Amino acid sequence: MDPIGKEANNLKRYMYVTDTCALVGYKGLAAAIVVRAVQDWRRLVKGAKETCDCNFKELEHFFRYECDRYLTGTSMTGEEILKKLKAEQLKKGD
Repeated sequence: MDPIGKEANNLKRYMYVTDTCALVGYKGLAAAIVVRAVQDWRRLVKGAKETCDCNFKELEHFFRYECDRYLTGTSMTGEEILKKLKAEQLKKGD
C-alpha cells in the first residue's frame, strides 16, 4: 500500500485520470491538486531544486492549512499526509 495511508485509494482512483489530464469533476481536480503536492514534495526530497513556487515551506503550509478542503469526503487530513511524507523523508535519509 502507498505510504500515504489506507485512504490513499480514495485519491488513487483519480491518479490515472490526473496522469492523462482528463479530470472528471471537482473531485478529480481536488485529488489532482493533492497528488501534485505529494509528487512535488517527493521530487524535492530526491534533490530537485527549490523554487519560489515549489519549496518545502510552501508545501508544508499547503498540507497544514489548505489541503483539508481538497480532502472532503475522505478521512485523510493534510496534517496526516505531511506526517507520512516527513517519515518517508527520514527513512530515505537513513
